[in-house]
Amino acid sequence: VAPVAGGDDDDEEVYLHDVRAVEQRGRAGLALLGKDEGRPLFVGDLADKAVRDNWVKALDAAVKAAHAKPPPARAPTSGGRVLSTARRAKREIELQSKKRDAEKKKAEYMKKVGGGLKYTALAMADRSASAGVA
Repeated sequence: VAPVAGGDDDDEEVYLHDVRAVEQRGRAGLALLGKDEGRPLFVGDLADKAVRDNWVKALDAAVKAAHAKPPPARAPTSGGRVLSTARRAKREIELQSKKRDAEKKKAEYMKKVGGGLKYTALAMADRSASAGVA
């Protein structure tokens, strides 16, 4: 479920424990109202009134069932996203470094033996031997 833009946080999920009520809006719209001051967490329009009514009924039952259970652990917050982005950036730098090293090796090998399919097979065999693979 997508949140309403301009909310207090940048989560991309709406937790059912945060929903106070499911409300019909307009001809075929619905809204999930938050526990805090009834702020809309999600607002959407559906194809028609019958589809909307089915969704309202199902979401209302899901919210009631969720409130009967203890709240689940939350997904990582934006701090977790920052760490994830940092890990991704570090991994990208590592991959670029490996690629540069491989290109250097390739250039050195091509200087020694030239090119061609025969030499590609020899390079692959040489790589297997140096990696300890028989």
